[in-house]
Amino acid sequence: MDRYKIPYDVIWLDIEFADDKMYFNWDKDMFKDPISMGAHLEEHGRQLVLINDPHIKNKDGYSVVSELKSKDLAVRNKDGNIFDGWCWPGSSHWIDCFNPKAIEWWSGLFNYNAFKGTLKNTFIWN
Repeated sequence: MDRYKIPYDVIWLDIEFADDKMYFNWDKDMFKDPISMGAHLEEHGRQLVLINDPHIKNKDGYSVVSELKSKDLAVRNKDGNIFDGWCWPGSSHWIDCFNPKAIEWWSGLFNYNAFKGTLKNTFIWN
């Protein structure tokens, strides 16, 4: 955008930044080096905003959903089973935001050492 003198302060990325719509995982084909991208933006006083909603793709092998289930932090239906709904990633589970342990766990996922590829100029859109 600089090349065409288009002014901008922030780049917003929707769910497609995430590998197979699994939050906290960059799509490695589209974003080979997110740290360099973020550093380049930071160098020019710009910010990066990533969408990250509290619905988690229900996919085998996805560490975030595995942890959500194993720690019993998901919303449950009236029968006591983990609620499974449909959202942007497809079959999804939601974080039980009334559970303080779930809130603590969820917020911890945003730490720089947990959410690899993020810098101080990375913000979350929810």
